[in-house]
Amino acid sequence: MVKVLFYTSIPRSFRTTLIGHLYEICQEYPTVLLTEELPPDIKKILENKSLFPNLKDIIPVYQVTGPEESVVKKYRRLHLLAKKVISDHQPSLVITANDLYPFEMYLLRYAKRISAITVCIQPSMMIKSTIVKKWIDLTNTYTRIPRFIPFLLRRWLIYFRKYSGYFLYHWFAPLLVGEAPFPGRNSIMLGTTASGTRAADYQVVFSKRDYNINLEEGVPKKKLVILDHPITRESKKVFDILLQAPSDTVKRRTKIACLILPSEISVGFHREDLSLITQRRYKRIWLEIIKLISISLPTWDIYVKPHPAGGDLISIHRELAKTSKRIKLTSPREPAEKYIKIANIIIGLPPS
Repeated sequence: MVKVLFYTSIPRSFRTTLIGHLYEICQEYPTVLLTEELPPDIKKILENKSLFPNLKDIIPVYQVTGPEESVVKKYRRLHLLAKKVISDHQPSLVITANDLYPFEMYLLRYAKRISAITVCIQPSMMIKSTIVKKWIDLTNTYTRIPRFIPFLLRRWLIYFRKYSGYFLYHWFAPLLVGEAPFPGRNSIMLGTTASGTRAADYQVVFSKRDYNINLEEGVPKKKLVILDHPITRESKKVFDILLQAPSDTVKRRTKIACLILPSEISVGFHREDLSLITQRRYKRIWLEIIKLISISLPTWDIYVKPHPAGGDLISIHRELAKTSKRIKLTSPREPAEKYIKIANIIIGLPPS
């Protein structure tokens, strides 16, 4: 009998994608779920044995959620937890969202030692690492170091900080717990974020587009498998339960537009010359677009959904209140899918 160890990754990725894969797996195979802190509605649905009949146990991980810890203490705890769950459960299949973060790297390393098959499943949109690296480096250059320091020196300091983090997580920390380092160019710390280049035997992607990007990023062709989002299969029933419309919108008869704010709310950069786009400029652009949409759709209800990591939204909230009573800024903590489900049109506002 195949026994599965499944890690949720960040709660948002689990809610929007990975829970569908978990549903399908739990129809056939005994599964142990390694989890981050989850909201009450997710916890409730996981307890439903008619949906997850073979979910045998749930073990908290707290890599990206939970109480604050020092880097050394956290790294040691995650290392010991990964070692313990593999030893205790002896899985034949281990599934994660990536093979790049400390817990996943250790979990997959120990899984390989008992000859378990290791699989990474794409949890969200794939972006080329050349774009990710450039955006992260420029953002940190402008936001983490005082502006009075010359630009080139700031860039050098960011590179030094980045590679120091790489050696800390991939070399020093493993040696500190008596393990071999994790060499290789793909690293969250370096902004090279293509999963499947480390311990994973297989990398599952959504589409041919993502397949091609992964090939360009160095993921071997033999590892790549295309599998549509689980919302396209029988597991759609799980998403239908989770994506129930908010109570204050269900009763409305008017059409609804859902506007999605990006997470990059601090600064951005022009594609042509990488010159700075300030936060103030971004907010002004978003407000102009929202006002234009409100004028163009005068009878529609408009929901503006911020990203959970969107930052300060007080000024936007004040401006939207002046524009129209039909415009509502939703809570960043609410799942975007609830509003996407009820919307007649979905508009993504310009990101970085």
